[in-house]
Amino acid sequence: MGKEKVKVTGRLVLMRLEPKRLNVVLRNLKWEDEKGESFRGYWLVTLKTGEKVWATWRGALKLMGVREALKGVPIEETPPPLPIPKKIPKELEGGVVLRDYQVEAVKACVTKQHGCVVAPTASGKTIIIAGVIKALNVPTLIIAHRKALARQLQKEMKRLLGEDVGFVGDGEYTIKKITVGVLNSVANRLTTNKRDFSEFQLLIFDEAHTSQQASMGRKIDMAFATKAVLSFTATPFRRKVKGTPWSANDFKKVEDFVFFLQASDVIYEIKLDTLVNNGYIAEPHVAFIPIPSKGEHPLASVRDWRVINSRLVIRDKVRNGYCARIAEKFADKKVLILTDTKTQAEEIAKLINAPIPVFLVFGNGEIYSVEHGKKHRLRKSYTEFLEEVERLPEYVVIATPVFEAGINLPSVKVLVLASDAVSLTRVFQRIGRALRKAEGKTKALIFDFFDSRHPILKNHAYQRLRQYREHKFNVYFTDNEIHKKKLKALTQSL
Repeated sequence: MGKEKVKVTGRLVLMRLEPKRLNVVLRNLKWEDEKGESFRGYWLVTLKTGEKVWATWRGALKLMGVREALKGVPIEETPPPLPIPKKIPKELEGGVVLRDYQVEAVKACVTKQHGCVVAPTASGKTIIIAGVIKALNVPTLIIAHRKALARQLQKEMKRLLGEDVGFVGDGEYTIKKITVGVLNSVANRLTTNKRDFSEFQLLIFDEAHTSQQASMGRKIDMAFATKAVLSFTATPFRRKVKGTPWSANDFKKVEDFVFFLQASDVIYEIKLDTLVNNGYIAEPHVAFIPIPSKGEHPLASVRDWRVINSRLVIRDKVRNGYCARIAEKFADKKVLILTDTKTQAEEIAKLINAPIPVFLVFGNGEIYSVEHGKKHRLRKSYTEFLEEVERLPEYVVIATPVFEAGINLPSVKVLVLASDAVSLTRVFQRIGRALRKAEGKTKALIFDFFDSRHPILKNHAYQRLRQYREHKFNVYFTDNEIHKKKLKALTQSL
């Protein structure tokens, strides 16, 4: 039998073949230990190239560096699915002018048409998305994982592109040439009626890596339904070992790897230090608060993260007390405290004794004001709440992960990372909340904890410290006398 022609389109190619036919193709390609496994009607292939990896033909060719293994197999290269525009827009509606790196990002998107743009907070990601849409000028669907973020995107696209924008989600179903949709709402519609979305040629995922893993399969389904797929994120997938080929070992689930191949291979990255050096974002300063170990802690031998997190983080009076004191001291600088749980947020709020505006913000639209330790429910949307808070002369907002991405609160000058971060990508997602520029704001102070009471907490702190230094953040320790003087001068200049 002749050798199978492999078609490389620049996007993910998964073969829809019967198992017997698939094995014939694999034998012709001389792969060892072949195995085909069905995933959502497509076939993933286990290849042995020194190590077992999940791959597709595009993955094998581009990411695994095994082109030599396909010698003698005809490869048909095809151009990007959409016409490449001759001109890249440098200005949008309302006189918004794209920065140089934004123009380059748009150029990479319209040329590659499949992949991911790494855009840190305040880099103007929304402007880049609008620039891509204007350049390609095709029916476009933008996906956001939360309703509040989707509404914000709809509003911004109307402003930047000067045309009506459709919306899917929150009880609304309006399809326009440019449409913004909530992930699960669009996925449900796509499952029941694909014709509703058959006209879309460009699919854009915003905050691509922040949704729960359970949604990844739905995102993959959407990616197969359009010609071009782009994703935007501040926290892309990273190799576990730098300089090594991508493999399934870099991902928790094979679905993550499939989505990576489809829309997450980085085609343009905006560096954080570039934004800082050019004054596009606030200069980050990280102050570590040491929590020393006084002898061996009773939980030192415990390895159950749920117990450690509950006793030494969520309900820990030392850590939460520090958070409350920071809130009281810096309320006039506008304080945002980020936690993982409602419980810790409420514990911190109870410890704040100063007469300052304190708010709790949780998921599902729960917003409370706190007075004398008591909560009062505010019947407002996130957007309404943010607009009102921005006008206050001082405030403390304590929020759960709902505030990790897509929330615009540029007046924040002091950020407190109250929980212990296991994921470094989440750390930088959170830090981004404080880096947006605002009038009179050039610096941001981020408080983190260096907890030595347990080996796991200490290891997490070392990992974060290393990452801060690699990103050239200014780092201080609050128990260091020299650092104390620098921090005092810094806080006076905020």
